[in-house]
Amino acid sequence: MKKLVKNIISMTIIMSLTLGLMACGSSNKENKETESNQSGDTVSDTQDSKQSVTGSLSILTDATGSEFTALSQVNDRFMEEYPNIKVEFVSLGADYENTMKVKMASNKLPDVFSTHGWAKLRYNDYLMDLKDEAWAKDIDPAIWSLVTDGDKVLALPMDSYRTGFVYNVSILEEYGIEVPETLDELEAAFAVIKEKSGGTVSGLHIGGGDNWMYGAIINTLSTPLTSTDVAGAGPALLDGTYDWNEYKILPEKLLEYYNKGYLNKDCLTATFADTTKALAENKAAFVAMGPELITGALEVNPDFVGAIMPIPAIHDGDTPSFQGGEKNSWGIWKDTKEADLAKLYLEFSAQPENIELICQATSSPSGLVTVEPDLGDLGKYWTLYENNPVYPMWDRTYMPNGMWDVMSVAGQDLIGGSLDADGFVNQMKSEYLRLREVAENE
Repeated sequence: MKKLVKNIISMTIIMSLTLGLMACGSSNKENKETESNQSGDTVSDTQDSKQSVTGSLSILTDATGSEFTALSQVNDRFMEEYPNIKVEFVSLGADYENTMKVKMASNKLPDVFSTHGWAKLRYNDYLMDLKDEAWAKDIDPAIWSLVTDGDKVLALPMDSYRTGFVYNVSILEEYGIEVPETLDELEAAFAVIKEKSGGTVSGLHIGGGDNWMYGAIINTLSTPLTSTDVAGAGPALLDGTYDWNEYKILPEKLLEYYNKGYLNKDCLTATFADTTKALAENKAAFVAMGPELITGALEVNPDFVGAIMPIPAIHDGDTPSFQGGEKNSWGIWKDTKEADLAKLYLEFSAQPENIELICQATSSPSGLVTVEPDLGDLGKYWTLYENNPVYPMWDRTYMPNGMWDVMSVAGQDLIGGSLDADGFVNQMKSEYLRLREVAENE
């Protein structure tokens, strides 16, 4: 690792000496080496050291759209403050996961990389322990278990992703509907919306032409069905002993919603863009999604009024809950040769103004309790539900790799008529068991 050099110079000659050094790149006898990155100490934060810190970092993310724009702005701020650190900052978008699998197989990872919800379950063995970093003690308790392993801190969570149901405030107010807290109340809301709108407003909108939206609704409802503290089936899902007969209620409910006309009529051909447009134009009331959908709807209709609510409870005595985890998050490769520079990058990213920028791009709460981003009207909902439990994303925690695609296709086939509720459950069970076996044999 390259050594850090601190220029010790008198204030009377600082401007001329600095300009001279920049112009010719020469050294001066008054300059001396005072620090070394090889010591493992945190890089000094003085203005002189910022100018003299040198090195390079490779940084890889999966972020796209407004999230990538915000991350890029933070990266630009870092390079402006540390102009002599060369940063290779790249987003791979949809190719990220496959690329990271190759890099993990060869144990050649970027110095800093996005853990995108998988710090604990996928990248744990490749991540440096960050428990001694100043920001680590400030991680939101709601997601602490998702970015730590014992006392090992795996990543810096810049925003705290929480997904439940996005809803159209104007529609609920027009039809006198209270925010549902149980699945029964949600279904009752669907019925009122259908009746009072004459079928022109969808209770639940699914842009199923993009079949991942079936994956989204299935994944969302699977948490209150199986893995809340009251549901209690999490351990059985993890050890492979889950009774899949108990899962049948989920496909039965989806079929019921379709048959009663609670879903949009084009739920097999509409796209996610259509869902966003329908919500924005007051033609849809509920969508199983995170807050980024509200951001998209506001781009379609600046007058749109949207909110987010927890996933309604299914079992008696349960509480509405969110699914969540880290979203935009940085981990450091444990074998990086630029450990101090990588830690410096995370320290800079954790500054309040940078965390706020990321949170505003995703309309999500901060991953650090010391930062309270201004999220406009949406912020009041995060405050309203700050005590509702946040459970880890269902597919990431309980399903083997590959089950997301299984859920998405099975949901589409269920509504399309090629699977009934029993067939849906059998397909989920068989693929769950098969993919578990594949994972165990890898």
